[in-house]
Amino acid sequence: MISPQLAERLGIPASVYSGTAQLADGREVGYQSAVMDVSVAGMISKNIPVNVMQLADPRVHGLLGINFIRNFVVTLDLRNNQVRFGD
Repeated sequence: MISPQLAERLGIPASVYSGTAQLADGREVGYQSAVMDVSVAGMISKNIPVNVMQLADPRVHGLLGINFIRNFVVTLDLRNNQVRFGD
């Protein structure tokens, strides 16, 4: 999931699929979807659905979901505030 501002910066075109989603707090928000290859820290997942929607915190530009991270071993190092990806 990425913000509309990040989608624009990345040059992601408007999608043919759009709709509404209900968030955990019950709010409904509109979104658009695109299917693309996603690369983070050198790890690449192909043909990942990416939702473009306004996020609640303007400091957050995107969230990695299970569609991306399920392809890797992910280590959360809370002591050092790091996320590590491996094969």
